[in-house]
Amino acid sequence: MDFVNRYNFNDPQLADLARQLEGILNGNLEGSNFTSVTSSGLTGKYCKTKRFGNFLVAGEVFGIFYSPDTISIIKLFLSIGAVADQDITVEIYKNDVATGQIATLSSGTKSEMTILGSPLSFIETDKVSLKVITCGSDNDPGQDLDCDLYYEI
Repeated sequence: MDFVNRYNFNDPQLADLARQLEGILNGNLEGSNFTSVTSSGLTGKYCKTKRFGNFLVAGEVFGIFYSPDTISIIKLFLSIGAVADQDITVEIYKNDVATGQIATLSSGTKSEMTILGSPLSFIETDKVSLKVITCGSDNDPGQDLDCDLYYEI
C-alpha cells in the first residue's frame, strides 16, 4: 500500500487500479486476470526485425518465431550490409510450408520494400519463418540481411 499511499488517487477506479498494480509488482499474481493481446485491446501495427547474419546462402531458413496472436503480415522491408550481384528473394513460410509471398531486394540495392498482394494471416502459435530463395553469386552473395516484417493484430 506504500505505492497507493504515496500518490493522491481521487478517482476510485484509478485507486483500485493502483492497488492491483501494486499487488502484481509485489508478486501477488493469483488474483490477477490476464487476457490475450486481442481481448485486452492491444491491437495495432507492429514491426519485427529478423537478421540473417553472414553471407547469404540460398535455401537457408532464418528468422523463426511463433505468432503471439492472430496477425496479418502486410509488407516486408529488406536491407543488406554488403550488396549482392543478383536479386535476393526471401519467402515467408507458415508452419514450414511455402506461402508464395516473396520479397525482393534488387541487385546492387541496399534496401527495398515489398508490399504483399494480400495480407498473410497467422493464428496464435503458428510458426513464422523466412527462407532465402535466391541470393547473389559465390563472389557477391550479399551479407548481413535484415528483414523487417510489418504486421497488424
